[in-house]
Amino acid sequence: MSQPDTIKIPEDYRKHLLKDLETLVNINSSSQNPEGLKKNGEALLNISMRLGLPFSRIPVPNDPGGRFHLIYEPPHDVFSYFYGITGHFDTVHLPESKFCRLTSDLENARIYGPGILDMKAGVLVALYALAAVKRHTGMAQLPFKVVFNCDEEIGSPDSRHLIAKKFKGAAGAFVMEGGKDDVPCVITSRKGILMGKMRVSGKAAHAGENPERGASAIVEAAYKIRLLNRLNDPESGTVVTVGTISGGNAANQIPDHCSASIDVRVKTLEAEKKVSAAISEIMQATHVAGTRTDYDLNQVRPPFESDARAAALLQVYLNTCARSGIQPKQLSTGGGSDANLTAAMGIPTLDGIGPTGSGPHTDHEYIVAVSLYQSLEVFTLFLFTLINHQEGGRS
Repeated sequence: MSQPDTIKIPEDYRKHLLKDLETLVNINSSSQNPEGLKKNGEALLNISMRLGLPFSRIPVPNDPGGRFHLIYEPPHDVFSYFYGITGHFDTVHLPESKFCRLTSDLENARIYGPGILDMKAGVLVALYALAAVKRHTGMAQLPFKVVFNCDEEIGSPDSRHLIAKKFKGAAGAFVMEGGKDDVPCVITSRKGILMGKMRVSGKAAHAGENPERGASAIVEAAYKIRLLNRLNDPESGTVVTVGTISGGNAANQIPDHCSASIDVRVKTLEAEKKVSAAISEIMQATHVAGTRTDYDLNQVRPPFESDARAAALLQVYLNTCARSGIQPKQLSTGGGSDANLTAAMGIPTLDGIGPTGSGPHTDHEYIVAVSLYQSLEVFTLFLFTLINHQEGGRS
């Protein structure tokens, strides 16, 4: 195959893309809405079948709501290599939200809607790009495995195992999260995430008559929160946050219980080990006699760290963007995505290559209208370039 400078997106694809986006956005698919997730998954299946891309359902095991993920993969042994593509169709927007429909702002050339940036537009770009590559090359099968999951916004508790299984041995992985701040971008690293909770038990007593008989769980928690806050290290990028706290029963009682949530963000696995050890030390120390502290701290997503193989893949992507007259920003971010999972598997990973926009997880979430087609053209050419490199440029 010869390498083109650009690949023109078929007009019928352009015609249907916005309509399909409206269909997906107008279906509420909150992570807490299994019926909406199933309906959105069905809509994606219909779109993919129309585009000639047969996806399969993978049910979430033992799920009373009947949720399912979607996968596309070539038959075994057709290719000696493959690339992984992943996206999610769940959102944070609840069914009762008033922000529930796709709307267009022609003056500012923006398209608004729940989950449009994070990340229904990116999912559609992946689908249409695969279909365009298939049409352009005439290939019956494509060397890509695709996972569209329904649980990313809650940490991918089930789909992380599916991604690990399907993407094992991938030459690269691409995550279709949206670009940021209205400009094309590519995300090359993300912080790892730890989450947990501390629970302090004390001893209740009357605050006026015999406070000395009590042991304040809240005061003990306050000591620990102050020490946790000292673990913040802007230089290394480590962020430790106590985001919620609750405790006590009445103003005139020495509190016998207190709990607080803990959120930790780290750039590297080494930083994760260091801060985990420091938190353990804080939790084991006692400042108020008669109190006891239990805690848990679990890795929600490992750090997404770049390496030489990822840098080489990034250069191919940047070269592809340049042929389309685009210069994306290279970003690192503190938020997590499924890129954290693929990078931790040792797979060269690129993220944030969906359409650009702003306001994810808000009631003013939008994409820049022109970026929907820009990102489709770039990603299509990028996928074609990868195939061409792997096939050795044979015509």
